[in-house]
Amino acid sequence: AERLLAEGVEGAPAMPDIARRLGMAYSHFRREFRRQTGLSPQRYYNQVRLERARRLLGAGDLPLKAIAEQLGYSSAYHFSWAFKRHFGVAPGHWRRRLAAARPGGRA
Repeated sequence: AERLLAEGVEGAPAMPDIARRLGMAYSHFRREFRRQTGLSPQRYYNQVRLERARRLLGAGDLPLKAIAEQLGYSSAYHFSWAFKRHFGVAPGHWRRRLAAARPGGRA
C-alpha cells in the first residue's frame, strides 16, 4: 500500500481502489494502514507528496506553480499553504534558506 501511494504522487489515488487492489475492504485497509504506519492513508499520501515537493524545491528552479501542478495540487496557493503547514516555513523561504546554506550560496 505504501508503494502504491508513493507511486501515485502526481495524481491523488483513490483509496478504495487501492484497498480493492490489495484484496480487502476499504474500512479494513484504513484500519490496518493506520495500525502499521500510525497515519491514515490520506495523511500518509500527503506526507509523501510534501516530501517530494521539498526535494523538487531543493533540486532546481522549478516555479512553485509547476511543482504544485506536478504534484497534483489545485493551485500554487494550496501547495504553499500545505507546505507551510507541514514544514513550518513557506516553500519559497525554504528554497532560499537551502540555497544560502550551499557553498557559494547567497541569502
